[in-house]
Amino acid sequence: MDQYSWTMLNIRANESTLVYDAKTGELVMVVLANVIRNLAILQWMSEVIGTGCKALRSIRLSDPGRMRLVGYSPGSRSARCVRWMSTLASGEDGREFKQSTTGRTSEALRKFNTDISNMFACVWNVLKKSMPDEVIKDYEETKRIYKLPMMDVDGKQTK
Repeated sequence: MDQYSWTMLNIRANESTLVYDAKTGELVMVVLANVIRNLAILQWMSEVIGTGCKALRSIRLSDPGRMRLVGYSPGSRSARCVRWMSTLASGEDGREFKQSTTGRTSEALRKFNTDISNMFACVWNVLKKSMPDEVIKDYEETKRIYKLPMMDVDGKQTK
């Protein structure tokens, strides 16, 4: 497969596909469809994502679109550092997530962090069953090489 021919693929909405480079045999793209079929889980995930979209600040400050980031980030190009990211919005949107005057994490933020952590765990378990072994092995090797910490129940990193 040449550099651009994969862009010509026609993958249907409910179709899962693995795309390999014809020359190297290397897996270059994975499309997974309908891996989570439980409607209650999908509804819960939609609610958690909706909460994050409302309460987290967009990382695309100079663009008209909005993108929220939560989870591991490799950092900026000028200061690479793998760490946990979650940026609260300012103003009315992030108000319920702000710390109380005592400096304690708000209950809404604690619940969101727990839900996000649970969602990552749910998706990871689904992906471990759905993804090709080579993808899971590559991720595990990356975790080992860069010593990525595990998340704890508050959606943070453990040491």
